[in-house]
Amino acid sequence: MEAAAESFCDQTWSYSVQGEHPSEGLVRFTSDGRMIQWMKVHDLPQPDYWFIYFYEILNPQSMRIWHKSGAAGWTRSFAFRGHWFVMSSDIITWLLERVEPSDVPEWFTQGVDLRLKG
Repeated sequence: MEAAAESFCDQTWSYSVQGEHPSEGLVRFTSDGRMIQWMKVHDLPQPDYWFIYFYEILNPQSMRIWHKSGAAGWTRSFAFRGHWFVMSSDIITWLLERVEPSDVPEWFTQGVDLRLKG
């Protein structure tokens, strides 16, 4: 595993995004390069969504994230600022906060496990 990924892998992170479609979510980055995300978009009729992405570390400050084989994906910069894991694109910045293992909802752990098997 890349040294840059050791600080955020195999942990659960929470976030919330304000704006046109306010949302909140949980993310788990695995040590084998997968990113499992649950997102709740508050103003949509079906508010809950699961996403399975892949990621690779490009350098100690950036990663590429994609959702299917052959896709170009997106480049995201990342950094740690205090207890925040900060991911940024050209148009948005996500502030992710580490969730203590004892505080990770069981339904999220089960959902991650299910998606990792699939």
